[in-house]
Amino acid sequence: MLRRRFSALIFGTGYTNGSLVGQNGWSQTGTTAQTVLQTVDKGAVVLPSGTTGQDTWNAFSSVVDSGPTAAGNSLLMKINFSITSATSSTGDYFFHLSSPANTTSVFFQRLFARGTAGGFQLGINGAQAAGSAAYGATALSLNTDHEVVIKWDFFLGGTNDMLYLYVNPTDPVLTNNIVYSSTNWTTTEPTTVAGAAGRVATAIRPPKILLARSVLHGHHRPFTARAHREAVCGAHSRWMAITGSSSGDV
Repeated sequence: MLRRRFSALIFGTGYTNGSLVGQNGWSQTGTTAQTVLQTVDKGAVVLPSGTTGQDTWNAFSSVVDSGPTAAGNSLLMKINFSITSATSSTGDYFFHLSSPANTTSVFFQRLFARGTAGGFQLGINGAQAAGSAAYGATALSLNTDHEVVIKWDFFLGGTNDMLYLYVNPTDPVLTNNIVYSSTNWTTTEPTTVAGAAGRVATAIRPPKILLARSVLHGHHRPFTARAHREAVCGAHSRWMAITGSSSGDV
């Protein structure tokens, strides 16, 4: 099986309070639709309230291969965030991947949230169109830091890649943790992954993404339990250095 190193997006540190746009490669998507863009407050990105769907994106330092030659491997993303309120049971997405990085339409691996009794639920979508999401059944607490790991498994053929969503995993082997939600691709799968974006979502007021504790994994990895150890909380030092370049063996 393949084991490919690449220099992916490290959300990282070294941010100053104020607009996220212009810091460490972050840019707004398309024309301005949101008066107040995403801001940084004490190392966290604050996505403002609104209904515009305005994105702020960042490109990976190397494009990730997600096509046929990646079959048998996975891509891991870890994101830490809190949500102050989720006001709609319909839900909306607030984070996604893209290719090309600055596209205004080709978004995938969307992370959704919707309101429910006792807090909110998370969902994922593997399609390039917004569509519906596969939501987990467990209510998650508002105003609480949550750590989410999304594992994208690549397979040969169309519409059969899989996404697995883990919430607050504790076992150092990722696949030993309970899957919160999962889904397969429902449209043509992208052959590359080039960037990530935060989004102003209608149903969420507002999420904070903790930059220093969020990262795209620096490797394609085979489907083995051992290969996913570094995706779990408590193993932050084994992720790629927070510089935007690869370092050591992850």
